[in-house]
Amino acid sequence: MWPNYKRLSAVEIAFRTIKTISLHIRPIHHRNKNRVVAHVFLCMLAYYVEYHLRRKLAPMLFADDDPEEKQAQRNDAVEPAKLKAKKKAHTKKNEEGKTVMSFASLMTELAGLCRLVLLPKTGADTGQKVIMLKTISPTQKWAFKLLGIKPLDSFNSKN
Repeated sequence: MWPNYKRLSAVEIAFRTIKTISLHIRPIHHRNKNRVVAHVFLCMLAYYVEYHLRRKLAPMLFADDDPEEKQAQRNDAVEPAKLKAKKKAHTKKNEEGKTVMSFASLMTELAGLCRLVLLPKTGADTGQKVIMLKTISPTQKWAFKLLGIKPLDSFNSKN
């Protein structure tokens, strides 16, 4: 019974995340039932994506790498959880000595990666593209590795 009660805090955190912390989804006064349903669907989809990003990127964040494992190790409902996240937040490093950060800081870091395609205007219409890629930082490489993404595949110059 008590684990279910404890999980209610996750629902409260989800609602807070959707409305204030990172997604900033505010009420929109729709007049059409289909639009209301679509709005709720998009809110939940955005939270679903963020939830899975936070879980996969936990080694880089001020978060426990495996919260379910910690919960399973507890014998008593009132026993305080022994969280690695507190140590990570205090030292700003994980167990491997790599720098960790907040989710918002990580998203800002990842947003800096870009691919720029230039189509020069010349007298002859050659259709030649100039593609410029920003160098991928070690933090971005680590995030892509945790997410199972090959960054060079998504930024190839064949497009």
